[in-house]
Amino acid sequence: MLCLIILAALAPYIWDNLEKTMVAVHQRSTFKELQSWEEEWRVIKSDEDAFRAVDILEYVTTYYKPGPGYHADQSTEERLERQRAHTLQTIAQALAVFSDEEHGISVEKWKDWRERRKLEIQTSKKSLATNNDPLVNEELKKLQGEWIAEVSIINGQNEIGTRNEFETTATVKIKRDKFKILQVTQGKRKALGVQFEFSFTVDTRKNPKEMDLKDGKLNGEIGRHPFIGRTLPAIYNLKDDTLRIAVAISPDPKRPEKFTTEKESQDWQLVLKRAGANK
Repeated sequence: MLCLIILAALAPYIWDNLEKTMVAVHQRSTFKELQSWEEEWRVIKSDEDAFRAVDILEYVTTYYKPGPGYHADQSTEERLERQRAHTLQTIAQALAVFSDEEHGISVEKWKDWRERRKLEIQTSKKSLATNNDPLVNEELKKLQGEWIAEVSIINGQNEIGTRNEFETTATVKIKRDKFKILQVTQGKRKALGVQFEFSFTVDTRKNPKEMDLKDGKLNGEIGRHPFIGRTLPAIYNLKDDTLRIAVAISPDPKRPEKFTTEKESQDWQLVLKRAGANK
């Protein structure tokens, strides 16, 4: 009888420890699953993969999180949550690299990006259906990648280089039909960066070839700026690893007729070198 009384008194403690042991076994299994998902989604190569990665990001956020009725020992739970955080960061970084956008591990912001990207794809498909030009597609492939600005003349002033102890650099990233230019001015104590983003189209039948920059944004926002809210007509020339672009930016823009590095130019004149190419 005494044994039964002692057993009854210890039963809650025994059950609690047995439950924690069983949960710990499951949490170690969950830890390995999170590790495998991290490796699986470390690199994203297509829109389809990116859309699925957003779902995985949301799934990982709540997948078997410790809570009431699901607790193991502290060490096992802390190890699980460290892996969860690492997996989320890895997936978010892969999405950022693929999309050229930064939203951290915010599921809602990545969902918003996914809807915007789906709309872009639909719009692009409609455009291709009406103007499926293989020469244009081939030209767009040649323009893809990262470019370093050697010259960027705006309002008669070359923005690139050192002036008054401030050094300015600019890079251009062309991905699919997106054209982004990031300009950074570095002083002794701080740096200031601005980013313009456009969608663009090209016409390879003209001489020189033509480009239109559209749907401009400044630092990710549609606001007041001479480049924003208008179509900016341009001409361009791609030779080897050098890309020259002349963009009309006046209030009533007329497509430029020539490329020049003269400071008197009223157009935005860019001379770009493909990143990694030998000078």
